[in-house]
Amino acid sequence: MKKINVYLMMLLTFLLIILFTPLFSDFFEKITTSACGLAGFLLGCDSYFEGFFISYSFFVTLALTIFGGKNKYRILAALLLLIFLIQLGSLESLIISIGAAIAAWLIAQAILFLKNKINKK
Repeated sequence: MKKINVYLMMLLTFLLIILFTPLFSDFFEKITTSACGLAGFLLGCDSYFEGFFISYSFFVTLALTIFGGKNKYRILAALLLLIFLIQLGSLESLIISIGAAIAAWLIAQAILFLKNKINKK
């Protein structure tokens, strides 16, 4: 990929993470039935950080799996490990983030499968 495309993809991924963070925060609150998590230490009982971590896990996995190059899984492992280490204090958030990353990977695999099917015709 050209460098400009890589930067545009990084910018788009970052914007999607920021835009969908409130949605993932609400999702986290509904699953755990508690509004206090890791962000509870810092900002009171607001799950914004958990939503950010879940959104990050989902969109980084989706973008790298679809558009990544040869070393996409190494880069993905490093980026996810960084976030997962931060989340060790909040086990619920960590489990949901891992689930979001797996869901994004499955969606990306389905997209790549369909892309290969269309390109063969």
